[in-house]
Amino acid sequence: MVASYFDEYLDYRTFSTGFLVSVGVTLGIIASFICCLGINLQKVSLCLPENEFISPWKQPKWIAGFVCVVSGTLLDFMAFGLAPQSLLAPLAALSLIWNLGMATYFHDESITRFDIIAVVLIFIGTAITVIFASHDPKSYTLEQLKALYREPRMYAYAFFIPLVMLGHFSMIKYGETHDSGKFSKLVSVLGYAGFAGVFGGQSVLFAKSTIELLKDAAHGDPVFTHLEPYVIIILMAGCLLTQITFLNGGLKRFDSLYVMPVYQSYWILSGVIGGLVYFGEWEDFTTSQIQWFLFGAVVTFAGLFVLTQKENHSISDDPRRHSSIAMSTFSAEDSKLIDEFGLEEESDDDGLL
Repeated sequence: MVASYFDEYLDYRTFSTGFLVSVGVTLGIIASFICCLGINLQKVSLCLPENEFISPWKQPKWIAGFVCVVSGTLLDFMAFGLAPQSLLAPLAALSLIWNLGMATYFHDESITRFDIIAVVLIFIGTAITVIFASHDPKSYTLEQLKALYREPRMYAYAFFIPLVMLGHFSMIKYGETHDSGKFSKLVSVLGYAGFAGVFGGQSVLFAKSTIELLKDAAHGDPVFTHLEPYVIIILMAGCLLTQITFLNGGLKRFDSLYVMPVYQSYWILSGVIGGLVYFGEWEDFTTSQIQWFLFGAVVTFAGLFVLTQKENHSISDDPRRHSSIAMSTFSAEDSKLIDEFGLEEESDDDGLL
């Protein structure tokens, strides 16, 4: 019954490619706003003095932010079923625009010329990747997805990504053991935001696979009688929770205007690269597309470099911003984190750079 309903009325295969891509892009834009709103609500809650030792799961504003993040993510999932991953992932750069206003409204953070220049560069860089990315949506069956995971390039990818994650986790630990000085703070920000962004990119990869499986199931294919779809869904959920945990850790200690651009840059680039590698979207690239795509990545990193030149980018003097290295969403015993990591207040003149 369900399969016949989809076949007769909602079969996405009957729509034109342009229409599907347009709907996917629209959903991606809406999702970027909702996710940005949710992340900023979580930051507001985490920085309230009365929530110092309260689990995030007991904080109404944090939960509201979490609902926004989940809702935005679900919209993203729908978008991934309609358009290529390498096209949709860069649309997250719009979150940088939303965040400029939200950081000022919610957190009273001052926008500097470095923020504006950095956001413009990052937006231009990711826009270039959108223009020259693959715009041809493809559908995959379970067997095709499994075959893609067995491609030699995925073995290399599975080896490289854990190394990247290990490197950023080491940066976080370095920031813990060197909790003073401009360089250690910069390393700590890059560690938190980068770690969360890379995990976010992997969640995009598993989300795209999940959507393809749901599309096949809607058309009568018994995909969920196999083990692999459940493994993919579990990995997707694990990546999302880890992403939120470490992003919260960064936002707890550092300004949103710094953390979010770094996080989004990592999220976009890792999501795009994941789509190019896993789905083989790079195989359809011309030489010109590859060159422009790489140029877009360089411009994006240039924006990140400009961001690191910010003066007086603060870790606030407010001690509530130092209460934990990582506000884990998995544990209610936040006070133990403080004792374990031995966090201390920092002086007023100790800026990030």
